[in-house]
Amino acid sequence: MKRLKERIGPPFPLSRATDVPLPPGAPRTRRPARSRREAPLVKFVLEVNVPDTEPASTAVRELSRVLRYWGGNLHHYALAPGTGETVYDSAYREVGQWTITESTDS
Repeated sequence: MKRLKERIGPPFPLSRATDVPLPPGAPRTRRPARSRREAPLVKFVLEVNVPDTEPASTAVRELSRVLRYWGGNLHHYALAPGTGETVYDSAYREVGQWTITESTDS
């Protein structure tokens, strides 16, 4: 018995820019590189006030909780300058904030 090879995708090369078939013998080209200036560079700023009256282990546990929580929930927010939220500890006390700002780095 003969085995038939299955081909994945179209049986001809496609132009990536337009997804149309290339003429036979046409060189394959890459898309032009995007300029870094098309999208503004942003900075994520997290400010958390850790009281020095609490034991160090409690402060580390609370900071770890804040980082886990917001690290998992950032996908709900637009990463655009001006976006931000208030940060609360496990007792629902306001302990800081995070914001997205424009980056001043070039």
